[in-house]
This record gives sequence, structure tokens and C-alpha cells, in this order.
Amino acid sequence: MNEEDNIFPLAYLITIRCYGSWLHGDQKGSVGRYEFNAYGSPRMAHSDKLNNIMRQEMREEVVLLN
Repeated sequence: MNEEDNIFPLAYLITIRCYGSWLHGDQKGSVGRYEFNAYGSPRMAHSDKLNNIMRQEMREEVVLLN
């Protein structure tokens, strides 16, 4: 058996975003549950208004890992 026969990935990259650390309307862009969610499609545009609304609706403080 050689390396080309191996059907398993060499590694996985697992990423986690903590609560409130990346909201809709952020400058980095975002995807939605129903819109802007297809692979390769554009992300939501930056919107201070949407970002502020999302921040006001948060029930807890932002969680950041250190």
C-alpha cells in the first residue's frame, strides 16, 4: 500500500469562534443561515448598523479565549 491508496485525510483543521466574537455586519464579512451561505458565494457586506443591532441583542458578554 502506498500513500496514494490512503483514503483518510492527513489532518483536520478545526476552528472555533467564541460567542459574540464575529457578528453579522462585521468588517470581516459573515454568512447567514439562509442567505450568503453557498460555498464560493460572496459574504454579507460590512454594516455598522447591523453589527450594532447584533451586539445589542447579545444576552451575554463577548467570550474571548486567551
